[in-house]
Amino acid sequence: MVKWSIEFSISAMPPIKILDFEPDNFTDLYSTEIENFKIIIKPEMKNNYLSIKISVESLNTERDCFISLRCTGESELYSFSDVCNKRIVMRQSPHDPSNHNLSKMIKQPVPMAALKTNDGFYFAVSDTPASFDNQTTQTFDPQAGYFLISSGDNGEQANDEGIDFPYSSHITKKGVPHTFTLLISRSKAQSIQSLRQDVFEVIAEQWGEISSPYHALAFATNYMHFRKNETGYSNHWIIPGIEYANKQYTRDAFWQSMILPLAMEQQIYDAVYEERYKYAENAMLYIIWTARLKRSGGVPNIERAKDALKFITQNTIDGCYKTPRSKELQHGKMMRSWYDICDFEDDDVITYNQGLLATALFGAQELSLPTSLSIEQSVTAYQNLFNVEKGFFPLSRDKMAMCVDALVGDLLSIVFFDQPILPTNMVKLHFDAMNNIARTDVGYKVTCDITGNYLPPEFYCTDGNIIPDYQHPNKGQYSWGGSYFIYDMLALLTAVAHKVEGAEEAAYWRTAVEIKIGGTYHENLNTLTKMPGKPNQGWNAAIYALWTIMMEKGLVSDNYLRKVDKLITALK
Repeated sequence: MVKWSIEFSISAMPPIKILDFEPDNFTDLYSTEIENFKIIIKPEMKNNYLSIKISVESLNTERDCFISLRCTGESELYSFSDVCNKRIVMRQSPHDPSNHNLSKMIKQPVPMAALKTNDGFYFAVSDTPASFDNQTTQTFDPQAGYFLISSGDNGEQANDEGIDFPYSSHITKKGVPHTFTLLISRSKAQSIQSLRQDVFEVIAEQWGEISSPYHALAFATNYMHFRKNETGYSNHWIIPGIEYANKQYTRDAFWQSMILPLAMEQQIYDAVYEERYKYAENAMLYIIWTARLKRSGGVPNIERAKDALKFITQNTIDGCYKTPRSKELQHGKMMRSWYDICDFEDDDVITYNQGLLATALFGAQELSLPTSLSIEQSVTAYQNLFNVEKGFFPLSRDKMAMCVDALVGDLLSIVFFDQPILPTNMVKLHFDAMNNIARTDVGYKVTCDITGNYLPPEFYCTDGNIIPDYQHPNKGQYSWGGSYFIYDMLALLTAVAHKVEGAEEAAYWRTAVEIKIGGTYHENLNTLTKMPGKPNQGWNAAIYALWTIMMEKGLVSDNYLRKVDKLITALK
């Protein structure tokens, strides 16, 4: 038998039960007073879930508290990732934007918990961690047979290997309650992959008013990546994925924000300060983003856009963007693009970056930003990187390797500025080369040599200096020939926009591969082991958003979206 209750915690006191309830017949407003707190619980039955909004308000002095949902039952407990076999406390933030070593923090990307039933699951999920100052926690205790979903943190160090998490709660006073929203639903899923789809569905319906399965996946993943900005540069920002909490990355945020409402995108955009756009390709993405935001009715930061353009100009010679050395290092290498495991010479021209340069100049033109840089010259330099003999765009002018990210600039120019900057024959040849050289059973190798083999260690280095970590690269994983949904799909969408035969079919194939593996998308798939890495990586949601824009422009039909919706529904 499954039992449900709501409780709240006050510093230095054991949890206090508010009430027991049954989700199937919990329909009436509930109000009570406990320990000089006024508590109001408002349940609301929706199509396929119960929404519960809980309000706790101190009736006298300022006090702290947090709220928990408790579910008890003699069955297996599940997190977003898997079954829980021991007592653990999962969190969504280490509360330190400079802390990138999160391997020891027990975490999950969605604040949820589930209990197995005979015909599926009961599951519960809370609102985005951003609504609770990133303090959300989920406690699983299979031995005692219960889970908790909480708006605060009791500081328990269960299996976190010594990481310090302080007791964290929320201040309430008369007229200023602490509120917590929870959703409870049944799922007939028989796998974790199918369960994830049902979780995405209720999140999207509650907080996005979305019913399409594919749209729900894209929205829900990023809605749950929204965070309080603990640096103070803006009220909120977005993390790329739970493995990178709690920090926003400009390139990821550029893609992620496409799927979210304008008010959320504005916060994410405002969080990009000078240091975050003055390296790698970020200045160019920032200008494109500024133009996109202004067109959507947002408030652009023209001064920062001017500064980004100045940075681009300082690093562009004869129409070629020569990515400067960054202050940050990745395993001793300069981070010159998203492809951060690879070192490039100072005067090399990275094809992906060059395409973004041309597109950014269209953005600068739309924003009326004065510049000495020539769109025509940058476009010509982009096209000249095409290797006629090999029939594809190489990774860079100096590094002759097959890559899938070379077409990104052309796609963004088409989608946002109605200006293709590559001729269709080049796009078709690159698409053909991807399929002939780089395609695997689980997507395209993000880079490989001209025969399709994984690249040797020395390829990633300059001057023949092989960093010890790269003596034996993890072939098939990450950027060592892994398959990235975002970059595979951006290349395929470019081919679709150019009406290249077979491109839309390839886009559906790649999407189906991704979703069938994990019921969500991932940062990358290992092209050797076929294992997924980092589920719910947020930037992938841009593909749904870009396809809808292409539909509005008459470049595509809704056939791809309908097929993916049908696929997701069939997986449940």
